Amino acid sequence: MEVQPILNSFPVNESIAVIIDGINWALPASLPEAIHCAFSEISVSPGTHVNLYWGNGKKCKHRHYREFYFKDFAKVNWWKFVWHKWYVIRYSSFCWMAIIGGLKSADSLIAKGINVNAICALCHCSTKTVSHLFFECDYSFSILSKLMSNLGFLLLRPNILQIFEYIDDTHTRNKDFYYLLICCAVYHIWRERNDRKFGDKSVSSTSLVLKIKAAIFSKIMKWKTRGIMMDLL
Repeated sequence: MEVQPILNSFPVNESIAVIIDGINWALPASLPEAIHCAFSEISVSPGTHVNLYWGNGKKCKHRHYREFYFKDFAKVNWWKFVWHKWYVIRYSSFCWMAIIGGLKSADSLIAKGINVNAICALCHCSTKTVSHLFFECDYSFSILSKLMSNLGFLLLRPNILQIFEYIDDTHTRNKDFYYLLICCAVYHIWRERNDRKFGDKSVSSTSLVLKIKAAIFSKIMKWKTRGIMMDLL
């Protein structure tokens, strides 16, 4: 079936209302029977739910669809820590999954009845949970401490949200840089965990810190404030 002749049957730059007559479709007669049948299965009659949705005649944007699609989802106030101004999609995605329990850590697999080794692959001491990996673990906390030298003020080792809130409370400037730094650290620590578990290879915490800094360095080189940011590393 040729697409262009079908498209030519519809008015150009018109709203969808021109092909609706009351509660019925008013499609051009020139359209193939298969198109008429497909449209007939889509109800346009009033009901208790939205059958068709558009922004009251306004130009529709992806943001409108996204807001409508997720309107029933609970809102969280920590989104700005993960999806900050300079986010990197793979770093923020892994950090988001870590916060909501989406990473396949040992405790989540055991809860699903999957028999796995529960000992942390990084410190070889405690049970592998997300809260342990980020940042109760000696290995991961040593990385965090080397990336942020002023953590000595914390009485207890923080989890991901706590370190984000600490940054939000104590840093009036360069918050987005530190949010990026934490997301990058979460990503590389999880990668290191997988390398040890599945690849039989490992690096020291010092080497991983250098790897994280190199990743951040490659990102901030594009920024106008790269000179200031480099001093923070």
